[in-house]
Amino acid sequence: MRIKSFLFNYTISNTLIFTLLLIFLFFSLIPILSIAKYNVPSADDFSFSCETHKAVMENQSFFGLCAAALNKVQDVYISWQGTFSAVFMMSLQPSIWGFQYYSLTTPIMLISLMGGIFFLCFRLFSGLFQISKTLSGIIASVISIIYTQFVPMANQSFYWYNGSVYYTFTFGLMLIFYAVSIGYILHKGIWRIILLCILGFIIGGSNYVTALLTLIVSLSIILLLF
Repeated sequence: MRIKSFLFNYTISNTLIFTLLLIFLFFSLIPILSIAKYNVPSADDFSFSCETHKAVMENQSFFGLCAAALNKVQDVYISWQGTFSAVFMMSLQPSIWGFQYYSLTTPIMLISLMGGIFFLCFRLFSGLFQISKTLSGIIASVISIIYTQFVPMANQSFYWYNGSVYYTFTFGLMLIFYAVSIGYILHKGIWRIILLCILGFIIGGSNYVTALLTLIVSLSIILLLF
C-alpha cells in the first residue's frame, strides 16, 4: 500500500521533465560530436569545392570566394540540375580553409536540425495552440532525441558535408520556414515576409524533396487561410 500510495500521489512537474530531457539530449550528443574530430572530406566534397579552395589558396577576397562558388553553381545548373543554393553551400564546405575545419560539419548540421525543431515546436504548440512553453520544450526535446539517435545513416546526416548540407541543413531551414510562417499568421510583420522570401529562395534551390514539401505545406496553409 505504501508503494501504491507513493506511485499515485507523487507527481513530476513538466519543468523537471524538460530539464531531465535537456540533460539527456546534451549527453546523447557528446558521442556524436566527439567523433567528429576524425571526420575528413570525401567524394563530392572535393569536386564541388575545388574552385572555392583555389580562391582561398590564392587569398582572394570575400567577393572572389563568392564568385568562385557562383561559377560552380552556373556549371552545375547548365550541365546537371537547378539546385543552385545547395551547390553554393556545397562549394563552401569547411575544409577549403583547411582539413582541420571539416569537423565543424557535425555541429553545423546539429544546430540547424535541432534549432529548427525547437523553433517550430515553440511557435506551433505555444504560439498557435497556446500550451505552455515547458510542454513545447518537452515535445521538442523528445523529437530531437529521436532525430539524432535513430537516424538511419548518421554518416550522411551529420558527418558528410556535401550530403548533409543538401538534406539535413535544408530540412532544418524548412522547419524554421514553417515557424516563421506561423509567426506571420499570428503577428504579421514585414520582416517576417522578407525572412520567408529569403528562406523560400534558399529552400527552393535545395534538394527537390524539401523544396516540394515546403511548397505543398505553404500552399495548404494559404488555402486554409482563405
